[in-house]
Amino acid sequence: YLPVCDPMSLIGWEKCRKEAVARGLRPLLGTEIRLPEKGSLLLFPASATGYRSLVSCLNRRALPARLDGVRAVFLPARADDGLLRRLQDKVGRGNLYVGLEWGSGPWLRSLAAAAGAPLAWAQPLRWTGDARKYAVARAVFQHQPLPEAFRADATLDGLIPAASIARRFGEAGRSAMANTLRLAEGAAFAFDALDELFPDGGSELEALVRGKLDERGAGVVERERALQELRAVRRGGAAAYFLIAAEIAGFCRQRRIFFGLRGSAGASYVLFLLGMTPVDPLRHGLLFERFLNGRRDDLPDIDVDIDSSRRPELFQWLFERWRGRAAFLSSHKFFGARSALYETARAFGYGPEEAHALSRPLPMFAEPRELSRLPAGRSLGRGAAPVFHAAALLDGVFRELSLHVGGVVFAAGEVGRVLPLTRSPEGFPQLVWDKDTVERLRIFKLDLLGVRGFEVISPLGSAGGAPDGACGPVGSPPPWGIDAGDAATWKTIQE
Repeated sequence: YLPVCDPMSLIGWEKCRKEAVARGLRPLLGTEIRLPEKGSLLLFPASATGYRSLVSCLNRRALPARLDGVRAVFLPARADDGLLRRLQDKVGRGNLYVGLEWGSGPWLRSLAAAAGAPLAWAQPLRWTGDARKYAVARAVFQHQPLPEAFRADATLDGLIPAASIARRFGEAGRSAMANTLRLAEGAAFAFDALDELFPDGGSELEALVRGKLDERGAGVVERERALQELRAVRRGGAAAYFLIAAEIAGFCRQRRIFFGLRGSAGASYVLFLLGMTPVDPLRHGLLFERFLNGRRDDLPDIDVDIDSSRRPELFQWLFERWRGRAAFLSSHKFFGARSALYETARAFGYGPEEAHALSRPLPMFAEPRELSRLPAGRSLGRGAAPVFHAAALLDGVFRELSLHVGGVVFAAGEVGRVLPLTRSPEGFPQLVWDKDTVERLRIFKLDLLGVRGFEVISPLGSAGGAPDGACGPVGSPPPWGIDAGDAATWKTIQE
């Protein structure tokens, strides 16, 4: 097994899952709920019900009356028989273990025995392979002097041999290790598609598209293409995706917000009928299969470019319209060479300006591992080589959570019931997972991307007296008297 217990979060679940699968291991995904002055509770979902219990606990920042479908390990800060028994009632007596660690005193075993709670080995594993990597990360995140971190004994933060545990704790240690394996076998939650997030929506979409076809007086070819796409959309479970995209487009037209469809979505005749694009894919011979086909497991991408000056207005409406059912997407930032070198230099005692002077000349997108080779032709000064070599150890280390450039996820019901959330800088719900996790789990997502150039284009419609909605989508026939086929204009564009 490869376990992870993110403190009060599920941010690392996808990376842990990938690393486990790559090594032929089973991921054991959990979280650590910190109980101030009482200890910690490690929670591992054993089913979809347990996963929802865990998400509810994190999003509400409180333990519910019941924690169904989970396996739990309690790490008490002190002997509190009443708290232990209350946790047994929440989780179920057979599902709660008391965590035994290297520094645990005899009182812990007495506490567990009195409550009839089995022990589980729960010593935190913070590094494997190279203890220096953990030392650098700890120094950077905890603002510790790095030379001291290197000198500290991190043996107990690594793998402790089973024989050592048995010698120290005897039968209690052997029992705890055996129980840990039983716990892992029972926490068999598969971190796969969350199919309950969105309803089918196919019937509503089909009725809407048929109405649009009737309005256009569409012929046989147009109707066959639309029905072919509708069948593919419904098979892929993306009907609700199209309905929300169409509603967003309608709002933009109503409020005269300039927008345009980006990428292969322009090959969809259904999106054309819904007003997402003015480009008729039948007229231009565009293949729908470029956008959605049976060989794709993931949901198709509908990326919409928005006038960046009006995007806050769109988001305000969107989060009101889908109140409690939408959330921003996150980006996971890992250390780059610049940030790794700056933070490591600070941990070595460099001042802010000195650290910036050292890191600023590095290429913008260089990776920390490249710092193991000192840059040629630079005078680094005495003592800089250890800083570079230590910074290289931050390669692949997660740095912080940030807001995605425009991704928004949607759900049929309360998004906080099934997805782990935080808050965006503007106060909107924000999913802690990134786009790769969302795409693998087939969570419904729209990318609403700000384009500054649209700030220049969009006033042209208003200046020419265009009617409401004429500002979008991009490519709509200009209603303000400009000839879209003007030869001089096209010549200028070509040049």
